[in-house]
This record gives sequence, C-alpha cells and structure tokens, in this order.
Amino acid sequence: MGDPNPAPRKCPTPCNTFFGSTVNSRSARVLFLLVAPGHLVFLYTINSLRGGHTTLTPIFITFYLVAALLQVMILLYLADWMVHWMWGRGMDPDNFSIPYLTALGDLLGTGFLALCFHMRWFIGDRDSDLGN
Repeated sequence: MGDPNPAPRKCPTPCNTFFGSTVNSRSARVLFLLVAPGHLVFLYTINSLRGGHTTLTPIFITFYLVAALLQVMILLYLADWMVHWMWGRGMDPDNFSIPYLTALGDLLGTGFLALCFHMRWFIGDRDSDLGN
C-alpha cells in the first residue's frame, strides 16, 4: 500500500494541517468551517423541539461553539497525523484510525460539554428551570 499523498517523513504541524495547500488541508478547512453552522442548526432544533432541560443563553452558546470548534480542530489534526503514521506502517487508516478517532471524539465532546456546563455555573449563568 502506498500513500496517495506522499508527504515528507515528519510529523504534520497544525499549520500544515489547516493552512497548507494540499487537498487534505483544504478538506480540513471546509470541515472546520462547517462546525459552527451545523451546531447552530442543532441548537436551534433542540430549542424548537423543547428538548433538554437547559435554557440556551448567549453565554452557553458561545461556550458550546468554542468547545465544538476546539474538539473538531483536535480531531482533524490527530486524524491527519494518524493517517500519515498508519500509511507509513503499511496499515489501512480506514480500518484502524476510525475507532480511535470516534472514541476520542466521544471523550472530547463529553468532556468539553461538561466543561461548558461547569463554566456556565461558575460564572453565574444559572438556569431558571433547572435548579441548582
């Protein structure tokens, strides 16, 4: 198996991952730019369906979007690094990297969401319908 995008044998940097001129860098930029609109549609849908027990305040939405952007940035960088690493060892990244990235995405998403709620509580943005 050969690497379809041969790259130098060094660890990709975040700058190369997001600001390079390769197809993978352009894909990472597009995926990163889709995060905020996708999550805003998700928040709007949850709010419209009256799902959940949390009032969507501007402070929470800001924390939530920052957490989502940070999560996707970390996952895209690690995916870039992991795919190059696996190609270099003759492994198919489609089979081996997806479980690791999915598990890490779940872990980061849950942790960042919990951090959003804790930061919201810490700064005094209490929820009127949830209680303390």
